Amino acid sequence: MKEQTFLDFGKRSLTKEDEQRLKSELNDYFKKRKERIYASKRKKLLNTASKINFVPGHAPDFDKMSNERIKSLIKIAEIDK
Repeated sequence: MKEQTFLDFGKRSLTKEDEQRLKSELNDYFKKRKERIYASKRKKLLNTASKINFVPGHAPDFDKMSNERIKSLIKIAEIDK
């Protein structure tokens, strides 16, 4: 049976270079995560808004609308039901 080696990274001290590298990597990760969450919410809103029946030829352009405006249109459509 082979001997196992365990590394304890809890006591490892980071250098300034390590801190800066990790900071930039974490910032990139959180920025991409925020973009993914925004895209997911927008996709759900667009899917819900596309089910609303508008007058033919007068449907709004959802691509140019903000999420808040799309939410308000969805609320208006739900109230009218």
